[in-house]
Amino acid sequence: MLAWLRVHTQNDLLVATKKNLEKIKVRVQTAKLLGKDKIGVAAGNVVNQYKVAKRLCETPVAPPVVRPRHPLSRSQQRPITYKNANSN
Repeated sequence: MLAWLRVHTQNDLLVATKKNLEKIKVRVQTAKLLGKDKIGVAAGNVVNQYKVAKRLCETPVAPPVVRPRHPLSRSQQRPITYKNANSN
């Protein structure tokens, strides 16, 4: 029951945010809101109103960087040797 209520509330907040973003879109199309900076501030205010930015983002996020593995296992690798500062 609680999970259903949480999802339902999230969906309501997303719908309200999208509705407010459509209002900004109309303002931009009718030239009542000009400039990238002003458009960004207006859109940011709408998105931050209900704190749904991470759920609203529809662009894919870059995958994490994966470092290549060493072809040899740890036991097959050459051990690291350190020079002792006292030995010449």
